[in-house]
Amino acid sequence: MKSLWFVIVAAAFYLFVVALFWPYEKQLVFSNTSDVDTQGYAHARIQFSDTSITVQIPTTSATQELGLGGRRLLNDNEGMYWQYPTPERPSFWMKGMLIPLDFIWLNNGQVVEVEADVPPPSNPTSTDLPIIQPDVQVDGVLEVSSGFIQRHGIQVGDVARVDVVTNHQTVNTGVDPALQ
Repeated sequence: MKSLWFVIVAAAFYLFVVALFWPYEKQLVFSNTSDVDTQGYAHARIQFSDTSITVQIPTTSATQELGLGGRRLLNDNEGMYWQYPTPERPSFWMKGMLIPLDFIWLNNGQVVEVEADVPPPSNPTSTDLPIIQPDVQVDGVLEVSSGFIQRHGIQVGDVARVDVVTNHQTVNTGVDPALQ
């Protein structure tokens, strides 16, 4: 009888904990980007010579602040892309990151700098984090899973075609025709 009582109490405690943390888990931790709420994001396809990936472009202050924070997985064919109307030296940090990333810095449809294997912070809630910034001005930043740069041989000088999807139409915004 005591063991049955223990099982009932343990099951009730488990259900309580799941119910307590379920909303937090659903909002902040994603198994992959297909689970991410698509509101607040535009979508694009980025094509390197033999590699094509689908990316999200954060379009609201909330999605820009979150970035890839809280995600436990980023597939090799997925990423996040940051667009800038004019070239600048944007600053990034890894607040809330649970996975390492590669950064690909683009200007006028061309890779101008790469930063591989940027680790997540040892404490994801910390706000005392190193700043990641390119040495040159860029008009786009691609965040991909760690090792992407090495697996696909991405290097400075490579051309990247960025096709933004708007209202089910594709608009090329990332390659200077002179580079094609």
